[in-house]
Amino acid sequence: MPNYQKMYAIAFNAISDALEELDNLNIGMAKDYLKKAQIQTEELYISQDEEEPGGSGNPEASAE
Repeated sequence: MPNYQKMYAIAFNAISDALEELDNLNIGMAKDYLKKAQIQTEELYISQDEEEPGGSGNPEASAE
């Protein structure tokens, strides 16, 4: 089962950092924080699905 608490923490921290950068009018850094969090949480989600017995690595495939 995906570790949603860890994914939430990654996203929350990135959003907090991005908001701080936006306050400083540093849009590029804000985008970088958000993109990095997006990649990290996606990789975490996919890797945890692959670790499960019978995990396909594709969450949509198990819904069929």
